[in-house]
Amino acid sequence: MDAPVSVSVVSKEDLQSRPYRSLGEALEFLPGVNVSYNNTASPSISMRGLSSAYTLVLIDGMRQNTMNTQLVVVDVYNGFIPPTSAIDRIEVIRGPMSTLYGSDALGGVVNVITKPVPKKWGGNITLRSIITESSNQGSTLQPQIYLAGPLSSKVGLALRAQTIHHGAPGEVRDNLGQVITPSRGAYTPAFKYFLQNYGARLSWTPNSQNLIYADVDYAFLDYDNPLTSAGTRPINLTKSSLGIQNINANIVHDGKYSFGNWKNSLQYLRWTNTGVMLANGADRAVEANDFIASSRLSLTLWDYNTLNVGAEYRLEHFKDSSLDKLNQYRNVVALYAEDELQILEPLIFTLGARYNFSDQFGSFLAPRAYLVYNITDSWNIKGGIATGYRAASISESSDAVRGVASWGAAIGNSQLKPESSISYELGTMFDNEYIDFFAHRILYRFQRRYRLY
Repeated sequence: MDAPVSVSVVSKEDLQSRPYRSLGEALEFLPGVNVSYNNTASPSISMRGLSSAYTLVLIDGMRQNTMNTQLVVVDVYNGFIPPTSAIDRIEVIRGPMSTLYGSDALGGVVNVITKPVPKKWGGNITLRSIITESSNQGSTLQPQIYLAGPLSSKVGLALRAQTIHHGAPGEVRDNLGQVITPSRGAYTPAFKYFLQNYGARLSWTPNSQNLIYADVDYAFLDYDNPLTSAGTRPINLTKSSLGIQNINANIVHDGKYSFGNWKNSLQYLRWTNTGVMLANGADRAVEANDFIASSRLSLTLWDYNTLNVGAEYRLEHFKDSSLDKLNQYRNVVALYAEDELQILEPLIFTLGARYNFSDQFGSFLAPRAYLVYNITDSWNIKGGIATGYRAASISESSDAVRGVASWGAAIGNSQLKPESSISYELGTMFDNEYIDFFAHRILYRFQRRYRLY
């Protein structure tokens, strides 16, 4: 209730009650969250009227998507999440979180929180299957495995794996007996795909205050691509099968001390796309690499004041062996601070700012202010102003072909300037044991806004 943004939680009991196949299926019933599906069966998650480019997806606070992960197919990272048996809960924050997480969190944040390594060995094996009656929809088979436990009194290990196989649809015929070519964009995609996801975490707890772990995750999605996005013609610059590969490795230190919480992390993200061709028929290698180092300190100064400060460094690399031979690096540094101050007992004021520096676009300061007034324990009014800043990705800001679809080629623009915006929000929320109600009015004003294809 006191948070300057709206927060929803999907518990592990909710996840176990239904056969969720993806992150989108677990979130599509939440208010203020819009879920659609792209050509790779991956959910596109958007909030507050903004596109999915402004929704940040995290797993245990670690990024799953960056500006450069928008390869040839967008939003595919939303399909690469741990098995539901490994998830403790999913936190969904609706509203601008750009101060703490950057401009790609202007719409909101989805944080998938996994279960801690238990003191005793245990696991879960799940087999889910969806068999459809309609011949124009393929059936789905999804086995999942989660196993975790201690190796010693201070060291633990967690292993996870899942695959999702969606079969090819059968022929669909009209009243005249003619075969109808299935179109894309439906809830269940009209093509077959195979997703593999494997991960492991090694954790070390030297004492009650510190947790250190190394986590590595590998995922590969292979799907048929017989149609264009319009579902009418073959794409002549792709093979019949496309593949998207992801490697996500990180080392994290999480400390809980008397003065506050301190989290430090090193992360490596690698995305590759296979099956895309050049106009001459040669393979077109598309690759994105991101190295991220971050540190965040949360201080409880007094009972009525909480301060968050942090820093982040990111080395971005994008390579596309198209005719333009795009191969570029970029350095990005961010410093941020956010202070939550309870001025009076019913009044909470949040003030924050994020400073960004890029060796390509220079520096930018994005402040934010928010006010929450608690009328009762169950009813409050909240509102605020937030500024946003989004620098174009390497592929967007280069004069190179970014992708090819049925309508033609998408080409970047080296003259692009960073996108800037101001958002205004006013709303009310009522929440008790009988009823939940909220209403928000949000206005976004963009000085420059990218149109992405």
